[in-house]
Amino acid sequence: GVRVIGYLDLGIDTGYYHQEFMRSVLRGSGLIAALLLLALIAGRWLVRRWLAPLTELRVPLERLARGDTSVTVARHTGHAEIEAIGAAVQQLQRQADHDLLTGLPNRGCFTRLLEQERQRLQQSGGCSALYFIDLDQFKYINDTLGHGAGDQLLVQVAQVLRHRLRTSDLLARFGGDEFMVLAHDVTVAQALELAAGINRAVNEARIVERVTICRSGARRG
Repeated sequence: GVRVIGYLDLGIDTGYYHQEFMRSVLRGSGLIAALLLLALIAGRWLVRRWLAPLTELRVPLERLARGDTSVTVARHTGHAEIEAIGAAVQQLQRQADHDLLTGLPNRGCFTRLLEQERQRLQQSGGCSALYFIDLDQFKYINDTLGHGAGDQLLVQVAQVLRHRLRTSDLLARFGGDEFMVLAHDVTVAQALELAAGINRAVNEARIVERVTICRSGARRG
């Protein structure tokens, strides 16, 4: 037969396993927290890197809004959207500095460049010449032929002056029928010769008015 000689009483020390479980939770929580912190740092770095070109546009845009058109904007950033903004800013700069009709620098741009030239001459010496060109009886052309003809005249006169001047000279439309020329580094004799050449080129120019003729056919009944 079977004889019982004793009993075994088995128990589990839950305190030990609870401590191990808590250690595992703490280690896992620390690892997760470290990963989250690393992801946060990396995310901030990536965002700042991606937005750096846009941040650099803030100062030029603020200066441009205050009327300062001498700002420079980086065009090649590797970001198509930011490059598009930079191109738009440069287009605004050009429109602010140039006459829309002739494409020449306008009064504001010329005045700024003239001041820079004055400061340069004060520091380094030398001589430059300044010319003021006004078209006689321009109002008569506008009144008789219309403003379209007047605009064509201004564009063609600007082309004549461009071809006559040196590449180093600055030509600007000062407003209305007025042009300004800044000739860099010329002697008195060269300045007089350039003035005579400008007068001769304008007087000998043949200004042609371009007229578009529209033909309409008669309808038969």
